[in-house]
Amino acid sequence: MLKDAIENIRDSVTYWTATPKRVEKFEEIADFVKVETKVKVALDCRTRWNSTFTMLNIALPYKAAFIRASHIDKQYTCLPSEEWTFAEDVVERLRLFNDITNLFSGTDYVTANNYFLKIAEIRKKIRQWSACGNPLVEAMSAKMVAKFDKYWTDIQGMMGIATILNPRFKTVVLNICFENLLSTTGKPCEDKVIEVKNLLDDLICEYHVEDEGSPTSASLDGNGDDFLSSISARVASRRPTSMGFRSELDRYLDEEMVNMHTKNFIVLDWWKVNLEEDCKGHICHSYYHCCFGVSF
Repeated sequence: MLKDAIENIRDSVTYWTATPKRVEKFEEIADFVKVETKVKVALDCRTRWNSTFTMLNIALPYKAAFIRASHIDKQYTCLPSEEWTFAEDVVERLRLFNDITNLFSGTDYVTANNYFLKIAEIRKKIRQWSACGNPLVEAMSAKMVAKFDKYWTDIQGMMGIATILNPRFKTVVLNICFENLLSTTGKPCEDKVIEVKNLLDDLICEYHVEDEGSPTSASLDGNGDDFLSSISARVASRRPTSMGFRSELDRYLDEEMVNMHTKNFIVLDWWKVNLEEDCKGHICHSYYHCCFGVSF
């Protein structure tokens, strides 16, 4: 549907980039009509939405040049008409995805702690688009929702953990994100936040168990009573420790949040400085390894 609606724009770009002579002629036309951009029109890759976004985003400022070109070159017969309005509408919607994709593709900063917030923003926008009055956009939005719901539920737990462990967000922002995702407020969102927090509790305990090491082969080869005794002792020794780590997490959540508008805030540096020594090998390890893939 989208490709049919923008086909004349694509054909126009194809026509005016087909040969060096046409490129030169189109640039002269653009200068004549005073197009205020120095970025040259470029053809997109039909199978990549971000490439199509780039093509449309560049082509739109050249609208006057395309119109002028249709009066000069009679062989140019694919001048867009109502496609311009649709292209402007689509570009503004695709810009959100393009900006967020660029954010997530960054390599010199962590991205997991921003993921949930941006996904919630996308879901809110799609909901708005589904009632925008443009039948084509509304149909596209319905397909987006289906794919969103299919894939998002598989990863929202871990992304929620990363959100909680961002000292600028914690559970407050996570709750707001769920309000955008679920299009509701109150208990349903609060229950979702509790689910994510419980998942983080379990993750901390799991890493603590791994740090303690696995049972020795001797204890596993002993008789049933010895094995049961060893299990019982390990459970008894871990229970207060695990609760201790949960208390550490609760203390972190009770602390004042870092201002969301703090300039040059680097979440990894914050954790390096602020983590207390007694939790450094547990909450810290869970956070960095599972949410960011790094450890110290």
